[in-house]
Amino acid sequence: MKTTRMAVLAMVMALGGSYTSEIVSASTEHTAPTTATRKGVIKKIDDTTIVIWPADNKKSVATYDLTADTKREGSLGVGEEVVISYYYSAGKAIVTLVKAAK
Repeated sequence: MKTTRMAVLAMVMALGGSYTSEIVSASTEHTAPTTATRKGVIKKIDDTTIVIWPADNKKSVATYDLTADTKREGSLGVGEEVVISYYYSAGKAIVTLVKAAK
């Protein structure tokens, strides 16, 4: 894939290079991470972590990382039922949204 981009870039440059910056910027665009959702009951929550008993497996717990960008909606205390949206990055589950279940 990288070889193909380099070949196309070399061809464009040989033909005048007017589209070089467009090809380079298109090849460096990043896609948004794939997110998933999960419902459960809060076992523990603080500024950086949320631990829940997942609705689909109440015998185990699941731990997720919270960041400054995590949106928080509703009552988010221990024992509250929540729905979280998250994605994986560098082996960690990062929450984008945690909200009280209705």
